[in-house]
Amino acid sequence: MRRTVNAGKILRAADLQSPIAIEKGSLVTMIIQTPFMMLTTQGKALDEGALGDTIRVLNGRSKKIVEAQIARADTVVVPFVHSQTP
Repeated sequence: MRRTVNAGKILRAADLQSPIAIEKGSLVTMIIQTPFMMLTTQGKALDEGALGDTIRVLNGRSKKIVEAQIARADTVVVPFVHSQTP
């Protein structure tokens, strides 16, 4: 529930939300995977979210903020962006 609903009231879709999988400020495992390797590091969630949501995460090593998708209650996946250098 997003907010308190009185008994006998009709529920609307806007009254509901998915269960929060990651709380703001919690430590998470960040995963980035390519066809050839998988890297993991620890980060700090800057937002809260449910499974499948995209949240901002502070990389604990580089101190950079990235967007990542929540995969499990303690794990986010950072999308791999392939860049070609000339």
